[in-house]
Amino acid sequence: MTLPSIRKSTRIDSSTDQYRSIWSHAGITVSALTLGFFLAIPVEAGGRIPVNVEADSLVHDPDNYRITASGNVRISHGDVLEMKADKSEYRTLEHAISASGNVELRYKEDRLTGDRLDMNLIEESGLLENVSLELSRKKGHAEAKSIEIHDRNHATMHEARFTSCDCEIPPWWLSAGKLDVDYEENRLTARNLTLKLKDVPIAYLPWWRYPLKKTRESGFLTPRLQASDASGFEVDVPYYWNISPQRDATITLHPTTERGMMLKFQYRYLGANYQGMLETHDMLDSKEDTYRGLKYVDHRHQLGNWRLQAHVESTQTRDFINDFHQDLLDENSRNLESYLFTDRIWNRTNGFSNLEIGTRWNQDLESNTNELTVQRLPYVTLLDHRPLNWLGDNWRLETQAQLDNFYQLAGNHSRRIHIAPSVNYRHPLHFGSFSAKAGIQETAYWVQSDPLAAGNTNVEDFSQRIASTIDLRLNGYLEKTYQSDSDKSWYHVLKNTIEPTLQYVVNTAHGEDETPNFDATLEEISVHNLFSDNLYLGVDRMSRGHWLALGITSRLIGRLKPTDPVREIAAFSIGQRWAPEGSREYQNDNAMSDLVAGLRTHLSKRLSASASARFDPYLEEMRTVDSLATYAHTKTDKYSMGYRLKRADVGAVSQADTEDLLWRSENMLYGDWRWNLHLDYSLEEEDVKTWQSGLSYIHDCWSFEFTGGRRLSSDSSRHNGAWIGFMISFKGLGGYRFTP
Repeated sequence: MTLPSIRKSTRIDSSTDQYRSIWSHAGITVSALTLGFFLAIPVEAGGRIPVNVEADSLVHDPDNYRITASGNVRISHGDVLEMKADKSEYRTLEHAISASGNVELRYKEDRLTGDRLDMNLIEESGLLENVSLELSRKKGHAEAKSIEIHDRNHATMHEARFTSCDCEIPPWWLSAGKLDVDYEENRLTARNLTLKLKDVPIAYLPWWRYPLKKTRESGFLTPRLQASDASGFEVDVPYYWNISPQRDATITLHPTTERGMMLKFQYRYLGANYQGMLETHDMLDSKEDTYRGLKYVDHRHQLGNWRLQAHVESTQTRDFINDFHQDLLDENSRNLESYLFTDRIWNRTNGFSNLEIGTRWNQDLESNTNELTVQRLPYVTLLDHRPLNWLGDNWRLETQAQLDNFYQLAGNHSRRIHIAPSVNYRHPLHFGSFSAKAGIQETAYWVQSDPLAAGNTNVEDFSQRIASTIDLRLNGYLEKTYQSDSDKSWYHVLKNTIEPTLQYVVNTAHGEDETPNFDATLEEISVHNLFSDNLYLGVDRMSRGHWLALGITSRLIGRLKPTDPVREIAAFSIGQRWAPEGSREYQNDNAMSDLVAGLRTHLSKRLSASASARFDPYLEEMRTVDSLATYAHTKTDKYSMGYRLKRADVGAVSQADTEDLLWRSENMLYGDWRWNLHLDYSLEEEDVKTWQSGLSYIHDCWSFEFTGGRRLSSDSSRHNGAWIGFMISFKGLGGYRFTP
């Protein structure tokens, strides 16, 4: 290697950093595996930033102020330039670089590749031809005939196309004449775009914007298309507004051909100790010539040791949630519940106290008016659980105290005070445990006027109810373990338990016939409430009398294979109540109640089932059945079939028997195509109650969904016509989600 001297002072460092020299000559040729050539140049900001050139071969031509590099060329200049190429030329007077052959350029955090680059280091501008742009963090990929770099934060791609799909062969592209890159505003922006799927144009977009980094950005989201008998053709056109990192809003225009224009507004927020959402749907229904709307509010707030919760569900008309597509409320719901309360829990050793203060109100979607609906405004509830150490370790005192105000829009107002202490005892036995509970309830009412919907219209201005409960329970527990060492056995280790329960309950209530009923509803006996000491939900009524309840549960717990986790494989429960004469009000005046049973199984990862039933031994017929069996053929193919039966109460006039078959299926058809079907068929009406079916294509980069169905109407039994919907979304072009 010959190293003549040159006039300008430069520095060449070998790869081992063992040789350094100062040269002065008219020309220089350096060939090595890796050599560094450093030249200091002035910049507008002042100071001197070195240009680092590394290559297999370097040629310096000082007469033409030119340095040529070839073979594994690497050039860097502070944070202005980091480049690789097969060949490059640096013009020192112009402070410009020309590079060709597999050019790779780091632009901010992204990667640019192309065939040829011309760049001015002082102005930090240049032109790269036949460009490919890879956004960092797999945020997207763009291609263009050329990219014009204006400065370190702005560039324009010409004859460009973009996709946020990171597949080797992307299935879709957005094509535009110009694509602007703006790192200061963190966005890609284009106008007059064409959306192409497999090179087939499918949509035109007048304007589009996309974030360069993983942040939420304001812009239009994917539209939703739907057609229904109730509203005609419907379109959702949502605009997402990124207000701040902790705030966002979505404003949606929802035009319909049958009912006019609906406006939807959603606002979400998040703070250090609170979060919430507000959403409204509003329209002037031209079909019914009336205003219709839906309001939904949900707020959670932690105020030191206190918790605040607010939840509002309200519709302007009864059929709103059935006539229009919405994801806020259950379309089968017939009672909307709202509340506002604050509460606090005081924990202590072996006990706690909970204080709750608030309001609760309902909207009945079955009736035509809410005038008779009972609203609870406001109320105070105190729960207290503590051990009675002076009686022993097995004794506890549980107390519930409530102050309530009940209102009806008809003008009725009542006040209620309820106090219910109980003493509980539990003693372990060799074969199970024995427990006892004794409690009293005293409830007083001050009634301003007759509570028309409270179950008793002949109440006095002041009335009270005193009730008491004695609950004695004996729980047994027997078990046996089976283990198999044979590979042909269907199980590895199993534990079979037998858990019998015998309960005796005595309930008394005095003055209950003269008091109103605001919150108590009678439940049918089932396997879930067989051992409840009160069949009423709520505090205003007590299932009076005394009875014996006997039930038994048997479980299989263990592993089917040595590598499986321990789990419950199957459980079966059955039970019945016996009541003497005078205590058979809740058993159709029969000595024995209906026989109730329940079964749940998880025989394998693929097969599971659950069922509950109630059998009348006197009429010798099933009163209720609720069953569902699920078979997962593969991870993507799943089938469920169910049967539901509900007989009308004896003597009921307004009720009717219902008997339904249920079908749920999810299938992978071919490739990424999927199909699902939900069907409820009425055997009584010999007609379909509700159904929903969808054909979808789910890909990493895009998805397609075509769905249709039939909804229930407001009376829970009639259908409300058919609907059909269509949606296509592309990765990165759909909705941006913000989850508090």
